[in-house]
Amino acid sequence: MFDRNLSIDTADGLLKAHGSRLRSLIGRTIDATWVAWDVERDEWFADEAVIVDVGETSLEIVCWKLSEIVLSWNAIDKSQPPAWVGEWSIDFRLAWRRDAHPVLQGALGRRIAAINLVEYLHRTTVIDDRKNPSNIGRQDESWLLIGLELELEGCTLAVFNALDENGVALERFVGEEYRRVPV
Repeated sequence: MFDRNLSIDTADGLLKAHGSRLRSLIGRTIDATWVAWDVERDEWFADEAVIVDVGETSLEIVCWKLSEIVLSWNAIDKSQPPAWVGEWSIDFRLAWRRDAHPVLQGALGRRIAAINLVEYLHRTTVIDDRKNPSNIGRQDESWLLIGLELELEGCTLAVFNALDENGVALERFVGEEYRRVPV
């Protein structure tokens, strides 16, 4: 279980708290990845950390809520089951699985060339406001922190917010609604 008190929702905040440690990973190779595994369903449990091992360093990444990220370093004991707070059934059991996710397998053995924080331009339009009809049509936009991209030799590993759980992909975010903040 990740520590929600370590949650950060801005790129500047994440850089201030973790920038130097993230930069120390550049030029190094991904040795292993870990995910929490639902033993009964035999599938990835995306609410827990995605762990990227680089040498003796474990970078633990959790994306949750709409735009919050928790990073921790060597804090998770992968020999112990994840200490998840919720239980959905009597058979609900989690275990850490090494190199279990096919997307993460594609990052193994690759050198980290650069790291970016990724923001998404979230746009809203008021379509109904019975109390204040003059608000209808009003638009708002803000940049939301949604993930990290590890630029690797030959591909990019993205760990991102998939609406209150982690998502992973071996490609960069594309489009004008995304911006990168280099680490």
